[in-house]
Amino acid sequence: PPVKLDLVQKSSSRLKEMGEKRQIKVPMLDSDKMMGPRYMSYHQQIRDRIRNRAYFYVDDPQFQTGEVYLTFIVSSNGELKQIKIIPEKTNANSYLRSVGLRSIKESAPFPPFPKDLDYPELTFNVIISFETEE
Repeated sequence: PPVKLDLVQKSSSRLKEMGEKRQIKVPMLDSDKMMGPRYMSYHQQIRDRIRNRAYFYVDDPQFQTGEVYLTFIVSSNGELKQIKIIPEKTNANSYLRSVGLRSIKESAPFPPFPKDLDYPELTFNVIISFETEE
């Protein structure tokens, strides 16, 4: 089962001192757009949760630009069943890879599937894009 990790409260951001802006994006993949509006709405909820969780790690000095491509399975009740980084599509340091995995694990459990998504489980693919701007 997914493990909940204790989060340490971060102190005030050193980013303001450095004049650096950091962003995290989890865009909709083209393949997901073919699944229909109900799936897209549910997938948007999942992506938002993951992106919001990833922001907990934005102040770390190891944060840099990169993309982590992940695939994971969610059961109809919202339980995270499996998660994996796809290394050949990932371009990120080990810290960002860890943040990608933790962001999904800490976002679980997810909401149960809507009634019209009548599947025992679904596989989701996400790219977590970490960006820095000066």
